[in-house]
Amino acid sequence: MVQSDSLAMPAWRDGAVAYHALHGVDRQIVGSRHLFFAGDATLLPDESAGLSAMRADEWLGGGTFRNSLYLAPWAQLTDVRDLRLIVDASGDVRVRVGCAVKGRAVDTLAELRVCSQARALRALALPAVTDLPQGARLFWHVDALAPSCVHELAFATRTPPRRQPRLAILMRTFGRGADVRALLDRFADAARHGPRHAAALDRMEFWLLDSTAGANAVFGDEPAAQARHPLPAINLRVIRAPNLGGGGNASHLARLFLDHCADRSDAPDEVLILDDDLSISFESLARYLAFCGWRSRDVVCSLPLLMHSRPTTVWEDGGLWGRLHAADNDPQGGTRSLFPTLLKHGTSLDGYDKLDDFGSLNTADYATFVFFGLPRAALERIGLPAAFFLRGDDIELSLRARAQGLPLFTNPNLAAWHEPGHSHAQEYMAILHAAIINLSYSSNAADAYLRFFEERLYEHAAIDDLAGLAVYLAVIEELVSDDSSVLTPHFAPHYLQALAALEMHAGDTSAHRLPELERERLEARTRESGGQVLPFLHAGYHRHPPGGAPLLLVNASRGEYRQVRPAPFAHKADSMARFVHALA
Repeated sequence: MVQSDSLAMPAWRDGAVAYHALHGVDRQIVGSRHLFFAGDATLLPDESAGLSAMRADEWLGGGTFRNSLYLAPWAQLTDVRDLRLIVDASGDVRVRVGCAVKGRAVDTLAELRVCSQARALRALALPAVTDLPQGARLFWHVDALAPSCVHELAFATRTPPRRQPRLAILMRTFGRGADVRALLDRFADAARHGPRHAAALDRMEFWLLDSTAGANAVFGDEPAAQARHPLPAINLRVIRAPNLGGGGNASHLARLFLDHCADRSDAPDEVLILDDDLSISFESLARYLAFCGWRSRDVVCSLPLLMHSRPTTVWEDGGLWGRLHAADNDPQGGTRSLFPTLLKHGTSLDGYDKLDDFGSLNTADYATFVFFGLPRAALERIGLPAAFFLRGDDIELSLRARAQGLPLFTNPNLAAWHEPGHSHAQEYMAILHAAIINLSYSSNAADAYLRFFEERLYEHAAIDDLAGLAVYLAVIEELVSDDSSVLTPHFAPHYLQALAALEMHAGDTSAHRLPELERERLEARTRESGGQVLPFLHAGYHRHPPGGAPLLLVNASRGEYRQVRPAPFAHKADSMARFVHALA
């Protein structure tokens, strides 16, 4: 059995039998090692020296979030039924493959021993996908019986791919050029350390729309810039353009890409939109490219999203739009929430008990542009992202895709890390566009959403938080305006003015950013003095603390707090009157 020298699939050959890689080891550790590997503390995978050098009696386990193979996407969305584990090792090792299903004991499916002083390749046969339980998670476990080295472990199949896909990865950046460069450099490094990743990278091209002032310093192609910052060895196109905001930049780049494809016979047939503020391993991209090669139907693909600041905490695993929150308590399902519902939000992966929650194929209403993958033909069919949206463009595009029969799911074999942030200005955009999306894609009339704004009036007025009240008042006034610039070609100046006004209003309340430890002490002192500590938005209904006790509003995503003091009655009455008038 030999490793293929070709930059196309298959990855291994044993005589006339070809083995195609589906799912390799993810060794570019992000945030927390135990999400990637279990084993002896001395073991740390090294990209350049092989997966792991092991002493006798050491062990290495892949039964983790990032190295388990979740079968649901392969079972339900491809024709792959034949499975193998490819083992590339030297020394004396025992390799076992386990199968985990939620609520059941772990089974050992197969076992292989490699005893060879020279590097040896073996293929361990596994049960067919159709013979394994629904929602199964497969993983490998290696025991070293003598000093050994494991170079590669990969789940593979003898089933030829349906196609040899080419993947275009669309990214846009405003002010994060250095972060994107570092990410691209890591992709190039991964390809240098293994032919499987090199083969995957050869089938990808990266498109970057950079609207950062002075972008030449990071992505310049002139000799002086190349000497300072040599571009990574990947197929990269850099386009410089003015900043049109989230939806505008995404739509602009997609339009340029599709126009370019019209004149190419070898144009990529798959499109993946990535954010500029994310961490993702190249193994995830390689797994996604492989999935595209075997995919039997068109779908939109997303992934579980974790937090940079708390890397073992799930931010979301897809989302539902317009579904009831539990608090709505409406068994008839007659009302819809302005807010989307995040799936698995807050799930902790500090232990291993939640891993099998990802076993079932997770269908969702929408995906974010942190990772948004689909066939190019499907993007051409459903159209471009909503260029007028600065937030919610990904949700609107997802709902249009679903309306055209294109299902959306999250693939648990992939993962990315991203840091969510929030502010008054972002809330204004989120709620304004949420209202527009609800009114466009829901059968409910406007009255169904009035309760949401009424509740915001009660909770912010009760604690004299006029800055928070101003956010929702601005949204309502925009929705009822006869001459709104929203969803018109003149949207950009409107947003610049509206967002600046909200930030200025919020600035009057003296928000301060503190280190986490100091913020914890401040919150403790506030509670000890009879005060209250509440979220800066959607705090629920509370009274202002009596007797001058402090009221602290916290924006946890930014590490900011501000103290709210009783407002002059005239100012408060004026804000409430405008709010009620706009609602009426």
